[in-house]
Amino acid sequence: MVFATLSDPKTRLAFWIGAIALILTIVLLVEIIRIRMVLYAKKVRKNRFIHLWQPVLIKTIAGETPKLPTLHARDIVELLLLWLRFQNTLRGDSRLHLNRLLTQLLIKPTLLKMLTGSKTDERLIALATVGFLGTKEARADLVVALNDPQPAISVLAAHALLSINDSDSISHVIPMMVGRRDWPIDRTAIMLKDASPKFVEAFLVEVEQAAIDNQPYLLRLLRILDVLQLSRPLEFLRHILENSNNPELVTSTLKLVRLNSDLDLVRNRLNDENWAVQVQVAAVLGRLGVSEDVPRLVSLMSSKDWWVRYRAAKSLVQLPFINHAKIEVIKQNMNDAFGYDILLHAIAEQAES
Repeated sequence: MVFATLSDPKTRLAFWIGAIALILTIVLLVEIIRIRMVLYAKKVRKNRFIHLWQPVLIKTIAGETPKLPTLHARDIVELLLLWLRFQNTLRGDSRLHLNRLLTQLLIKPTLLKMLTGSKTDERLIALATVGFLGTKEARADLVVALNDPQPAISVLAAHALLSINDSDSISHVIPMMVGRRDWPIDRTAIMLKDASPKFVEAFLVEVEQAAIDNQPYLLRLLRILDVLQLSRPLEFLRHILENSNNPELVTSTLKLVRLNSDLDLVRNRLNDENWAVQVQVAAVLGRLGVSEDVPRLVSLMSSKDWWVRYRAAKSLVQLPFINHAKIEVIKQNMNDAFGYDILLHAIAEQAES
């Protein structure tokens, strides 16, 4: 009966399709189980490795000289990841102690090989490591890595170069900070924040020249510079605020104003046609303004743009010399309904904070 049933072509086809599907399901199930077992074994091995090496790193950070376990070649990357995790949270002598540990382990040749390898993750790990170590032997490879098409690699290479030879790196890194538009601004700014005063001065010279030449990349440089929050005279601020009609450029420049001596430049932009510029004017006056700037902030509270009114009111109530009595006087003299409402809003926000 079964033979007769299978003799039908359609039935036979359906049978074999079902059999193949069953076999494939079993194979897939076995493969899933195998993968899960491999992943579990890797997890167990990783936990065992961390349990073995983490106490060693902690003792090293404390200035002790612990007995070093055997380090197999296959575990070097895992150790470097653990080492970097500690390095990124430490400062001072603790970092030097960790550097000494890697020197004892004699893994510098492996690091240099990883720098030029084909695996991106290992290259990133090696770049971060040589940056902390200040490995001078890696300098030539780092200069090459600066031109890598992957921004993550080139940024880390720049950071490592700064830690190895800050004086020589100026000629290599600053042109890349200008030319590599794919470098994330936040990462580039962090690199600048960690750099030496000499490097920062060289960067400021580049920004000033870009301002004079009105270079298209000037806006990007200003946004990078904003992170430093420099409290010092910057000559290019005056040049930009007196000559530029680019709202984005003016707004970014206003964010860099940190000195009362530059307030005249800010006040001159009070009636700018762009609302974003007026918002920044209000923000700077709230940060640096004096009593004579109160009427200016009050006038901005009558702006047709809500954000200008809001920023002006918020800056006004945050001025250190403005007390409750002075705010009441300002309220009584407000003739603009929108300005009055936004002032009440700012007062309520301040009371809640």
